[in-house]
Amino acid sequence: MIISTLLLFGCSQPSEEKTHNQTKSEPQIQTDTIATENQVEELELAKLKDSTFINGKHVVIFIPDTVRFNSYLEKGEEWIYEVDSDFGFGISDALDSLEQEKFFKDVKTTSTENRYVIINGNYNQDVIIDRDTINYGLLLTAPNHEYQIDDNIYGMSYYYDLIKAYFQE
Repeated sequence: MIISTLLLFGCSQPSEEKTHNQTKSEPQIQTDTIATENQVEELELAKLKDSTFINGKHVVIFIPDTVRFNSYLEKGEEWIYEVDSDFGFGISDALDSLEQEKFFKDVKTTSTENRYVIINGNYNQDVIIDRDTINYGLLLTAPNHEYQIDDNIYGMSYYYDLIKAYFQE
């Protein structure tokens, strides 16, 4: 609210520039691109609806939503099936193997198609991650630990080693 008020105030005053002892007024900047308070609230509600909330030790698996997946198919990019399969098998096998590990007993796993992931209470603050450009990947998080995002597509051993290294630190 304060920022939009400052922007409106700052943008509504024509600036003056002196050129060779003459005063030149610049045209007034249009302010119709500044969001109203209701638009900001609507954007925040949309963001919340497209969010996954997590806390504690967590492995979040990023997968594309149906719209994004189908957009690849509409463009004739059939390779998305292979990527989807490779990622799915690799991460599933890694998680199945990790379930046998003692350190992994208190780690939660979640898969999400949502654009935003909100980590509640990491370093006593909430962290919002916008994964818009990530089709497939992992988010690893633990209290008082830097979160880690990986968007590589590999086999089971890669994910197993990555997750194990993160949670055993």
